[in-house]
Amino acid sequence: MHRVTTASILFLFLMGTCSLAAPQESSPSQSTASTRFDSWTLGSGLPFAALANAQGVNNLDEGLASLQSIAQRLGTHIPALPHRTGDHLTDSEAFSHYLTDDLKQISEDLRHKYPPDAAALFELALQCYILEATYSNELGGNTAPLITDLATKAGLPPYLWEPVVFKMRQQEPISEVKQALRKMNSDVNHLLTVALAK
Repeated sequence: MHRVTTASILFLFLMGTCSLAAPQESSPSQSTASTRFDSWTLGSGLPFAALANAQGVNNLDEGLASLQSIAQRLGTHIPALPHRTGDHLTDSEAFSHYLTDDLKQISEDLRHKYPPDAAALFELALQCYILEATYSNELGGNTAPLITDLATKAGLPPYLWEPVVFKMRQQEPISEVKQALRKMNSDVNHLLTVALAK
């Protein structure tokens, strides 16, 4: 599981990048570069916000405001973060429920407003976080088709995600799968950021 310091660092990143996206033309089958970037960034940032909240990190307002700004640009809203009770088990369950259930409405909103790639990028970013935190070889066989489906719908080049799927299907060591997930996450973020400048 990521530590709070990682969540805080990501929040600083988000505050510096949420204004990067600007309206651009899109094709009938793909969203604008700004919508793609925002969808991915929202899906990447919300797990860290929820984790920081569950672990009792203070002063999240500015980071959450950055995420809310992204959500508003996309025409959706962020569900309220779970109330922190101080009980580790209760807060962990609420954190997991938030990621797997409460955020589904964002996916639905993106599906209704944009071509399929926007929702797929949001969901893929969420899955990257969840898998890096919880992956086991038992999950690999079921998860590989999901990653393939989302990455394909997101319009991502196969070289970005096929190494992850291959390692999952081969049941390679968990540490190598997680390393491949981190690389995919970084490479997708770079690809979408570069696209904004074109």
